[in-house]
Amino acid sequence: MKIIYNLTSAFFILSISVFLLYSDQTDKKSHRKFYRMEEVIQHNSAQSCWIIIDNQVFDVTDYNKDHPTRLDVILKWCGKESSNAYNTKDRKNGRPHSKFAKQILPEFYIGDLQN
Repeated sequence: MKIIYNLTSAFFILSISVFLLYSDQTDKKSHRKFYRMEEVIQHNSAQSCWIIIDNQVFDVTDYNKDHPTRLDVILKWCGKESSNAYNTKDRKNGRPHSKFAKQILPEFYIGDLQN
């Protein structure tokens, strides 16, 4: 009897966990913010730097000072579509950013580019 109780409790907890995980993801998607290119273009300085990577908008203003290279490397992409620059480190035969860069990028996500 105790085994059935424990299994029932475990199933209940698992069900609630799955529900909360799914509802959290659904909630984030339903509250997604969209930006027009005209709005992104306005954020083109060190004081407000938004970049677009793969149709997603990132506010990297606070990260600029922590970027491992010179500030101008990012600043020239503020307010612009930057996918190619991000994926190649802005070099003709460049290489993609590090795993660390890919891990922290979502922290700066603020919405999607409106088509």
